[in-house]
Amino acid sequence: MKASTFDLLYHIKFPFHDIITYIMNSFLKKAAFSGLLMVLFVAGLRAASVQDTLPPADPFVNTSIISEHGEDPGFAKENDLFIEKDNLVRTTLEGDFDPEKVYAVFEGKGNLRDNGDGTYGISDLEEEGFVFFKLFEKKESGEDRFLGSKLMVVRHLPSAIAAEKKGAEPSSPMSGLDSKGGADSKIDEDGILKGKEKESLDISKGRVFYIGIENKIRFSAREVPEDECYFRFTGSGTIEKVEGSNGDAIVHVDKPGKVEIELIRNFDGKELLLVRRDYESKELPVPEVSFAGQTDKLTKEDFEDGKGIRFIFRYITDDVPTEILSYTVTMIPKEGEQQRWTLNTADLPKDVQKTLQKEAKPGTIIFVDDVKMTCGTNKQAKKIKGLILNVVESEK
Repeated sequence: MKASTFDLLYHIKFPFHDIITYIMNSFLKKAAFSGLLMVLFVAGLRAASVQDTLPPADPFVNTSIISEHGEDPGFAKENDLFIEKDNLVRTTLEGDFDPEKVYAVFEGKGNLRDNGDGTYGISDLEEEGFVFFKLFEKKESGEDRFLGSKLMVVRHLPSAIAAEKKGAEPSSPMSGLDSKGGADSKIDEDGILKGKEKESLDISKGRVFYIGIENKIRFSAREVPEDECYFRFTGSGTIEKVEGSNGDAIVHVDKPGKVEIELIRNFDGKELLLVRRDYESKELPVPEVSFAGQTDKLTKEDFEDGKGIRFIFRYITDDVPTEILSYTVTMIPKEGEQQRWTLNTADLPKDVQKTLQKEAKPGTIIFVDDVKMTCGTNKQAKKIKGLILNVVESEK
């Protein structure tokens, strides 16, 4: 009988099985490697397509958009947004733009809050993924001007992921940790009662307090009587609840630096920490000036209300007490003699108002200079930049 090829291979003990195994393993490895390359290729295309949707940057404005994480560990990056946090995004703009007309757009599932000082809060994020944070300048006509954007990454905090794997309730950095004092509560090393239930609490205020004024904040805690809450203030300054206001408090700060506010509930003789927030205290910025309600151009009709000089503190929503010490107004008409007045009142004296209404014709230039004033509780005189205004025809 003639032996088959297989029998010959078998009887000479050729490693046929090993060859087949080697070929199969090589094939599987190549397939797996090709699959990995395909995944990376698709991911690269997706990332590229996301980046391609970014509008071109404005060449006249330098834009910085950074997500700040305070005392969070080093795993947090400047473009990270966390689902469990009230995220703070700080923007810095340099160049030719009107800061009063700048606004932000958040293209994701969550709430965007403008703090009024160039920072924005982003909270109540729902799902992981990529989102855009964009800045625009509002235009009266035509499309709004695009100033810049950043591609942000929404993800979970590692601590929350670990807690979910264990089946536990993740702690909430947005509320600082928080419990109503149930059976699972415990006293931490600082003597503060803490537990696993989350408290709904908000301190709504930009992250800056200014020296010399009353900085107003508002607080609330769900199902917690106000008379059981009190503050602990760390830093140079004070905080006082406004009695009968149902959640208002006044903060005074004395010098630049960092301050911390804790809202605490007295629960059965124990301290229950409801929320902790960090703030920065700063000197009041130098104000800008308006005259007759205008900062650039004005008409004869602008003098009808008798408004003189006013001070503008951008991004400050609290009242800033000011005192006018003196300023000068110089009118240089297109034809005729110039006139000059030294004033110390916010509104124009009647004789000055009538003269301006009568003689400030289109083409007249008005200088407001030598402006001296005080602001806040600081009574040291400040000399600030004045104005040059052009009188133009009324649009009526």
